[in-house]
Amino acid sequence: MQSKVAVRQTRRMLREPGTDPESILGVFPNSPWLTANEAGRYLKVSPRTVIRWAREGKVKGHRLSGHQRITWRFLQSDLDAMLAMPSGELTGRIQ
Repeated sequence: MQSKVAVRQTRRMLREPGTDPESILGVFPNSPWLTANEAGRYLKVSPRTVIRWAREGKVKGHRLSGHQRITWRFLQSDLDAMLAMPSGELTGRIQ
């Protein structure tokens, strides 16, 4: 949920002339970022599989560093792009 300050800032930026709404709205929390758990549910695989695929480059993942562990985030559009690929491209083999 966005804070009241973030909502006010967004509205103020959208009122400025020449502002592209898509470029501004993509920066705020209503973007389609998914955690590994959410991405796993979306793809119907385990979160560990999603993270492994990200490490192997099969799906585009974004690493966020933390103090004790690395957190991953995934864009739903990247997951959709992976689903649209032929299965041979995912495994590296042509069937």
